[in-house]
Amino acid sequence: MAESVKVVDPDLGSGYDYDSLFDWEAAQQADIDTSNTIAVAKCRCTGGSADVTLFTIDGWTSSATDYIKIWTDTSETYRHSGVWSDSKVRLVYSHAGLPFIKILENYVRIDGLQISNPNTASNGQGGIWYNTADAAGKLIVTNCIIKGPPTAAGDNSGITVTVATGATAVFVNNIVYDWAFCGILDADGTSGTIFYLYNNTIVSNGTHGFRSFGNASAIILYNNLIQGSSDKNYSLDSCTAITSAANISEDTSSPNAALRSIVIDFLLEASDDYHLASTDTDAIGAGTNLYNDAVYPFQTDIDGQDRGGAAAAWDIGADEYVSAASIEQEGFRPRNDDGTEATATWKASQDVNINLAADTAFRLRFLLKATGNPDSIDAQVEARVKPSGGAFGAWEKIN
Repeated sequence: MAESVKVVDPDLGSGYDYDSLFDWEAAQQADIDTSNTIAVAKCRCTGGSADVTLFTIDGWTSSATDYIKIWTDTSETYRHSGVWSDSKVRLVYSHAGLPFIKILENYVRIDGLQISNPNTASNGQGGIWYNTADAAGKLIVTNCIIKGPPTAAGDNSGITVTVATGATAVFVNNIVYDWAFCGILDADGTSGTIFYLYNNTIVSNGTHGFRSFGNASAIILYNNLIQGSSDKNYSLDSCTAITSAANISEDTSSPNAALRSIVIDFLLEASDDYHLASTDTDAIGAGTNLYNDAVYPFQTDIDGQDRGGAAAAWDIGADEYVSAASIEQEGFRPRNDDGTEATATWKASQDVNINLAADTAFRLRFLLKATGNPDSIDAQVEARVKPSGGAFGAWEKIN
């Protein structure tokens, strides 16, 4: 399937196509189903600026394979690292009564964005509102941070779904917090919608964490972590088709009785850093493995860290705890440059220093002990030379 990729950058950096998602959406509206195209908005902020123009996705013709994708590329440097950043890609618009992204189209995917509406004035403002008219439609929101104004009044929600004819809504690895009414809302009037919530962290939302008003045809909940809420963390009302496992609640509303009344240790909750702390004993390793899930198989967390394959014990929530990584040298041994990597002979015993004539080629092996995830360490090998009768020179990187 061909992709039509356009770069959206409010800082007008090199290679940009549009300075806002509003302009991108207006210009790119098309029948992408007929053209067999995935329409991609790749978001950047080369100068650290926010996109401040709210927009509606409407006027397209799409399908399950020819869809609309808005994301931050994981191979670039503009994506958040699992905690809100005012220097990374973000959509921020202070408005009383409107969401930043209003989605009226059938097939949309949003990945790796930060979305906020800091307005505290009235009801209805939010991050994402999904309202498609197609029962076959699907919204997929992954790896996003969606935060509200913590002092707001009214019924604003981070994500609101009001699909009158039924559709599918999939939410994976999102952190949603500080909305006055609800983190993720299946709004009154929704009929026949299927909800999939996998590994979301939903915290400090005023009345509800996740609420369904009872019209959803099915709700599938795995590995969600909800804290706070003055009414219920999970308010599932009269929906009778609920599938759930490994969902934590701070109150007694979790559909999984063994995971009720649990307060999670976050890394720095006072600063809205909802990574799991090393002291946590409830979420780490307690999740359901979704590596081979039939609806949305995945393997990484909101930071892009590996949760592990089919046999791994996953964590609950958007973050997969990874212990601090370190590399410790346990030994070294010099080798002669007299063969291949596999057949070269040893020049001396382990940890024995050697003296060499100038311009002598040799090999050196290090024995390293790694803890945590060594891929997160930007290590390099350096050396310095001490000539006969002289002093050591500067450290130089060995390529």
